[in-house]
Order: sequence, then C-alpha cells, then structure tokens
Amino acid sequence: MKALLMRHAQASWDAPSDRERPLTAVGEDQARRAADSIAAHAAIPKRIVHSPWLRTSQTANIIAQQLGGIACEADDALAPDSDCRLWGKCWQSEGDLLVSHQPMVSTYLAWLCEAKLQAQWPMEPASWALFETEFFEMGCGRLLQLRHASDFERSVI
Repeated sequence: MKALLMRHAQASWDAPSDRERPLTAVGEDQARRAADSIAAHAAIPKRIVHSPWLRTSQTANIIAQQLGGIACEADDALAPDSDCRLWGKCWQSEGDLLVSHQPMVSTYLAWLCEAKLQAQWPMEPASWALFETEFFEMGCGRLLQLRHASDFERSVI
C-alpha cells in the first residue's frame, strides 16, 4: 500500500497556546503548493487524517479543498504528545494522507522505513513523504519520495 505523510505548514507563534497556533499566510500558501505537488508527483489522497491541533487542521482542510473536497478527520493519535509507533491504525486505505507534527513525522518515517526511532529525514513545514508498506510495522516501509515546501513551484499570490 502507498500512503502519504506530511508535516503541517508554517504556523504563527502568536497564539494563546501551542495547540491554537494558526497557519501564517506563508503557511496557507505552502499548504496549497503542497496539494499541487502531491497531485503532480503522487496520487490524490482519498482521505486526510490530521492532528486535532489548529495548524494541522488548517493544513489538511486547505489541501482537501485544493484537491476537490477530500474528506478530513481529526485523530488524537496524531497530536504532538502521541506515540507515533501507533499511527498505523490511522491508515484505512491506499493513498491516505496523515498530517502531523515534527519531530514525530520524521521519527515515524525512520521507524517504519529504517527500523530506528531516531529522526532520519528533516521535515520542514509542509514537507510530505510518499512511502509504501504492506504492514505499518517497524522496518516494513520503503520511502519513495520526500518533497519539501522550498522545492514546490511557487504560486502567484
């Protein structure tokens, strides 16, 4: 099964709590460009599952809207204090996209694809990874693509 994993886009530090940090204007643009990049280099996700925190919800909803109204749902398992080794239960079908936080996104890729619990790949805001796996277990995945927001084609604002 092929699946997508993404770090939320750039968020503001000006918020009452970490949980309530909204995307910046740059982050909103990154999310739109990430959606375009996913559509061009992977497959359009059937479903997006995201952390319930504001910045991941906003990232997921922008991507969903940009790609034609994909279903989005929040899952507490993707929140920053979760155990990313349990994320396998969040995927239901080929092509799902999970949107979460750093360093857990990088740690999960390392756990799944390298059988390590140390972050291997840097994930800047709005970076996304395409991988394939038969099982969502340690060392069972293979990273196919890793794309960063700084590499996406710039959109005209």
